[in-house]
Amino acid sequence: MPIIDANVALAWSIRLPNSPAALSLLTQPGKLEAPDLLAHEVTNAVWVMIHRGLFAAERGRAICVDALSPVTLLNDDQTLAARALEIAVQLDHPAYDCFYIAAAEAQDTVFITADRRLLAKLPGSSYADRVIELGR
Repeated sequence: MPIIDANVALAWSIRLPNSPAALSLLTQPGKLEAPDLLAHEVTNAVWVMIHRGLFAAERGRAICVDALSPVTLLNDDQTLAARALEIAVQLDHPAYDCFYIAAAEAQDTVFITADRRLLAKLPGSSYADRVIELGR
């Protein structure tokens, strides 16, 4: 039951270079999970794309549904906040991404992401084995 982030959820909803890898997650056994933050991040990313004129609002609503429907939201962001902050300070990386690492720790599972900035922070850290690049 891996944790996924908005990069992964959007990749199975919008044609992106890593879409095949994201789509393959949907065919694997077990459920995909994420902190509640996923809904906020997906919605905001879709709004940005609508704002930039990449597609209409109606298409944006469909993308949000497609991105979020396969994922079980954990409803525990408040519980994860302190740990996410600790991880953010250790990695010197924005805290919102660290919620996903904290969720993976709490669920004793892995976190799958396509976030290259976050992935670049992980080598040599205690989180390197917990986070997997999408498609690897």
